[in-house]
Amino acid sequence: LLANLFRAANVPTAKARQIADAMLDWRDTDSLRRLNGAEEQDYRRAGLSYRPRNRPFPVVEEMKLVLGMTPQIFAKVEAGLTVYSGKSRVDVRIASPLVKQALRGGNAAPSAANSSLGPSPETEPITQSRSGNAYRIHVEFVWKSVPVIREAVIRFRSDRSDPYWLIRWQ
Repeated sequence: LLANLFRAANVPTAKARQIADAMLDWRDTDSLRRLNGAEEQDYRRAGLSYRPRNRPFPVVEEMKLVLGMTPQIFAKVEAGLTVYSGKSRVDVRIASPLVKQALRGGNAAPSAANSSLGPSPETEPITQSRSGNAYRIHVEFVWKSVPVIREAVIRFRSDRSDPYWLIRWQ
């Protein structure tokens, strides 16, 4: 799915596989390198001062550090990435158009059957868990001729004394 996400963003297949494997190597706990991936020695050979975390990504922005990821590629796929769901499956009801394209294999054109799904509102839940729903709120406006973008991710809870958590503010 990760490789297909990159392919849906017009990243060449070999590069898409390389970044996807490197992302999986970044978050796994072993030091075994996937076919196209990157482990600690690869980062060292590349002259980088950091190494893979060997744990799940705490924030999407950490994915920028993955060997092979470029700012241009990250900008293309960022909206299709999340670290908040904790799930291995995609909820197609709320998936972005890029993720839906990745689910179809990465470079397939949208079909009539999938067109009814359409883009979901920005306030749709991005995940559901036992502790509540997480929502991404994305706002764009112009203030005194300057474009402003703000994004928050909040998780609603069933605790009335602490009804939500602010997970991310950008």
